[in-house]
Amino acid sequence: MPRWFRTLCGCRSIKEQHVVKKGSFGSPFFVDKHQKLRHNKRMSYTPRRGTTPHALWKVVKKATPGEPIPISSLPRKLQELFDNGASGPFRRDSVFRKNHNIELLKEGPGNKNTHLIYWGPQEDDGLRQTIRRDIWKKLSKLPCVFTGTSSQIEVDHKDGRKDNVRAMNPHTQDENDFQPTCKTLNDIKRQVCKQCVSAGQRFDATTIGQPVAVVDGSLEYQATCKGCFYHDPIYFRSRLTVIR
Repeated sequence: MPRWFRTLCGCRSIKEQHVVKKGSFGSPFFVDKHQKLRHNKRMSYTPRRGTTPHALWKVVKKATPGEPIPISSLPRKLQELFDNGASGPFRRDSVFRKNHNIELLKEGPGNKNTHLIYWGPQEDDGLRQTIRRDIWKKLSKLPCVFTGTSSQIEVDHKDGRKDNVRAMNPHTQDENDFQPTCKTLNDIKRQVCKQCVSAGQRFDATTIGQPVAVVDGSLEYQATCKGCFYHDPIYFRSRLTVIR
């Protein structure tokens, strides 16, 4: 094997054993007996100076992971990208978001992004916030599964914990992993899921007038969201007829 190729692959010697795997975006991962799983491209990604992605990179580099950043506090040239929806490095399919895990939040009236949360570099566990474009285009045209309204529709991950590798990978996810929800209910669900993660207890649907708390499993979270009202209200209602 030529030295230049070994250098490209990250191998220290020709005798070094390595296994080539495919990442969720088709890029190579290298594993050997001396190194942990790593992805050279993402770990070393830095946008070119003077560009809009570089301006965003300087912001998130100083951010505390998981802490909301008001978009109004960003440099003006970044704020302008939200005048007509999220564009540039904020787009779901942008190179920046493939390398950095960013979540956009909408709080208050209207359908405009107000905050962003930086969760850190995209890890090699296959988890992504990205929703495949064909799925998003189809579901965003449907009414809310909770209220039936067609106003301010957002495409929601059914699994609020977002820890399902298959559903979080654009190459393996399907439309059954998502549902159309109005902004109000999506915001409510986000808070419900945060409480579930912190307390380990799923949402009790009897508190909103439903005859049962959950339709599958128990209130204690046991590695699945299925059966919770907010996970899939259509499935929840269909199971009520069976339980009765």
